[in-house]
Amino acid sequence: MSISKLIVVVGVIVLVSLAGIAQLARKEVQSESGFFCIATGAETLGYYQQLFPLLSEAKVSFVRIFPEWAHIQPEQGKWDFSLADSIVKSAKANKLQILGIFLYLAPWASAKPPSTRAFPIKDIRYWREYVREVVKRYKGEVKYWEVYNEFGSFSENGTPKDYAELVRNAYEVAKEIDPTCKVGINWNEFDLSSLQQVIEQGASGHFDFVCVHPYAMLARVMKGREEAFMGMVGQYRKMLKLTGQREDIPLWVSEIGYQAVEGKPESELKQAEAIVKAYVLCAVQGIEKVFWFEGRGPNYGPEGSFGIIRQDWSKRPSFFALQTLTQLLGHQPQYLGWLQISPNSRGFVFRGQKGAVMVNWASVEGDKVKLPLGVQAVDMLGKPISIGKEKEFAIPTQPIFLVNLPQSWVARAIGNKKRLFGWFKDYSSAKEISWRASKDGKDETNGLYLIDWQDGKDIVGPFEDGSYGRRTDRSRKAFYLEFDVDDSFAGVGDNELEVTVVARLVNFEQPEGTGCNLIYESTKGYRHIDDWWTIPKAPGWHRHTFRIKDANFANCWGWNFCVSVVASPGDVIVKEVIVRKPSKEATTMVLPATVTPKRVPQGSAFKVRFNWEAESPLQDAYKIFVHFLDDNDRIVMQGDHEPPLMQTNLPQWNGRISYEIKFIVPRELADGSYRIVVGLYNKEGRLKLKAGKGVVEESGFRYRVGELVVDSKASPVPPDTQGKRTLDLSGYELVFNEDFETPLDVSPWGPGTRWIAHTPWHGDFGDAAFADPTPDFPFTVKDGILRIEARKDENFAKTDPWKRPWRSGLLCSNDPKGKGFSLQYGYFEMRAKLPSGIGVWPAFWLVSSYDRTDPNAGKDGSVEIDVIEYYGFPDTYQSVVHVWEPKPHRAVGTVITTRPNEVSEGFHNYGCLVTPEWIVMYFDGVEVWRVKTPPEHNKPLMILLNLALGGGWPIDKLQSPIYMYVDWVRAYAKRK
Repeated sequence: MSISKLIVVVGVIVLVSLAGIAQLARKEVQSESGFFCIATGAETLGYYQQLFPLLSEAKVSFVRIFPEWAHIQPEQGKWDFSLADSIVKSAKANKLQILGIFLYLAPWASAKPPSTRAFPIKDIRYWREYVREVVKRYKGEVKYWEVYNEFGSFSENGTPKDYAELVRNAYEVAKEIDPTCKVGINWNEFDLSSLQQVIEQGASGHFDFVCVHPYAMLARVMKGREEAFMGMVGQYRKMLKLTGQREDIPLWVSEIGYQAVEGKPESELKQAEAIVKAYVLCAVQGIEKVFWFEGRGPNYGPEGSFGIIRQDWSKRPSFFALQTLTQLLGHQPQYLGWLQISPNSRGFVFRGQKGAVMVNWASVEGDKVKLPLGVQAVDMLGKPISIGKEKEFAIPTQPIFLVNLPQSWVARAIGNKKRLFGWFKDYSSAKEISWRASKDGKDETNGLYLIDWQDGKDIVGPFEDGSYGRRTDRSRKAFYLEFDVDDSFAGVGDNELEVTVVARLVNFEQPEGTGCNLIYESTKGYRHIDDWWTIPKAPGWHRHTFRIKDANFANCWGWNFCVSVVASPGDVIVKEVIVRKPSKEATTMVLPATVTPKRVPQGSAFKVRFNWEAESPLQDAYKIFVHFLDDNDRIVMQGDHEPPLMQTNLPQWNGRISYEIKFIVPRELADGSYRIVVGLYNKEGRLKLKAGKGVVEESGFRYRVGELVVDSKASPVPPDTQGKRTLDLSGYELVFNEDFETPLDVSPWGPGTRWIAHTPWHGDFGDAAFADPTPDFPFTVKDGILRIEARKDENFAKTDPWKRPWRSGLLCSNDPKGKGFSLQYGYFEMRAKLPSGIGVWPAFWLVSSYDRTDPNAGKDGSVEIDVIEYYGFPDTYQSVVHVWEPKPHRAVGTVITTRPNEVSEGFHNYGCLVTPEWIVMYFDGVEVWRVKTPPEHNKPLMILLNLALGGGWPIDKLQSPIYMYVDWVRAYAKRK
């Protein structure tokens, strides 16, 4: 039922006292303990004198407002309190208390003047002086101070440690000047993980209250998800306990709001509904103060304004809703308990101004109840609702107020206060919770809730088993399925969880690599799980379990985790999601492998997908052996490797592991079937494993996982380089172009030249020394082509520490100080013709750029991307991604197959696209491999190209000289 049908416009409200419980009546007292407050934006500094009387009319107690530090102290030694004095005076005249804010930085104190938000602060003594002077001036007039505002959003390069330093110093100085004042901390939204870091990094014991800004959670409430919002205080108390703080420290909501669009009555009524639900649900939890944002605010684009006052100073419905709350519930509402008067209603009983008052609404339309005689109803705007004497009353989804309650109702509500809300369920003893898609969109929820989704537009099915699913749709930017875990099952401090996703591809035309991963609330904020699930291209439903070790489910943005396809090239359908608390018993299981294609001719490539359920955690010292065995147990091929953490994007060899490795069938291998056996080993020997269904355990702790069939009559697998061209640079612009049309700008070490002739870290490699350039060696340029020469030089071998008889050339776009060209994200390309012969080692590669003369500069992350490493084999080359820092070293690579002698008989383009999600390799515009971008990639990349020799292969048959030809080297960045 719409609010317009409920409202009956009659005269002035007459509030009827509740007979029999007159002791509940009390006189309203305007005091600093007021609950109903308003937060303002910077624009209010221009019209606070007009706004404050209206806030007083609405019986608001507190207003959150104060000029920035830059306004109060525009220059060192120069103070201007005129605006702050006027605000304090005006608030006092309107009986408003002020929540002051130590707001941002003075430009001269920030790391990057004129910015007022750049950290680290130049000198904390500046901050202490500012706090001292402000508190000294307003001692006795402003009692409550909040340190900064949403540090996570409104600071540049600021860390929780930086904020902790502000908090600690503000608290110390403020208490020294005014021991009775109270100092509070805040962060964005309901981000308890960041607040926990702030406390642990120096703010512990240095705050009197904590402020949160749960805008996103209120948005969920307005879409029917109240459970997460109602768990705020419980999660907050858990966080305080984890950090060793007093658990009775008050929680404030110093900003919360919901936008309304002027000229759209339904939108403005929705805002009125939001303001009532926000204040009521906060009061029920025991939140001490709630500041609605804001009084009169500007429009934030087409979505409107948060203000309860319009731009023309007329009052919105939300103003009257707030006024109704303060009139009926009083200055400081006292929650008595809850009452459910119909199956789908929520009723909260308060001790009101003139008796008990119930705030009531329904979760769905259609709930009807017969109200006892004498009960009166008031809509959320303060207007009486006509109730027929004998008719059933339809409870709306918008809040209403019921007064003149029967004494029995009040007694029942008081008895319910410490009980679980009647519309909640308790999953604290459950072993697992789940969600399952259904036909009509009313999904099956058992403690796990899909929230804020596509209103049923995404439902697909039925499938062969009669089930339905919810699909993503990348074309409409529907990348996520967001889930909320019931707070009684898991919340703050429940770090280890398993999330099982049951899904399938939308169709088999989805691109290779289509799948999903999780984004979840961790102890360090929201993060992507380091585990990508590529969903098999096979009929039916598939299952994958993600294991989380650092969960911290507090509902910062109103959801705990989401199934994400934002990094997927295609769409998926999800049928079911299950969340479990993991068993303490850990096992390591090997699962069947998949060989593609199933029959392979000699000289052709094939892929093996290996699958494991790894012990938690398995020691990193273990390696994987892969043996291809004939009937006599003779090893005909071998593929030992380390746990491929780079390919799976996992932080450690732990949980479900699935990855693919490419092999080449030896040309001399006979037709036949070959067993594929695997196992784990370290220096102490092989590890006993558990064999999964379909795996055969053999002697020697080895496990048969599949079969390779070599058949000379089978169709060869086309080379990787012969696919369809997919490179699209339409959104990119050329930012680096070395076309070798002018003399080569190179020097041995720089600075000042485009290229240097060595690696910036003074690291030679291979069996040829990289030479300082001379006019004719190792670089020559002719007709727009660079020639890099490798030359045998026995005289050089006499002086070389490694006695290498070969010299060659390398070019790098950075000098040792990190000066030169580099680019973090973009497309890099070399067009080249490579030499032939086993033992040559030409390469085109990218490496993190930073000052190599600083021993600590790269320790937060250093990667190497080998676009091409060619060892002279006629039909293959390699691409590899390394992570060098932080240690230990990790790497993942693949073999790229080509037509015979393709790379040595002509010029080809070797390209690499680097994005925040993927590193993609191209050959003449054809995608040949992709891998997830490692999180350690946090710096620009410099360009290197070289002609090396060796790389583990013999060079004794190579003839001098050897040439590598390069037509161009280019880099493209996304067009701004």
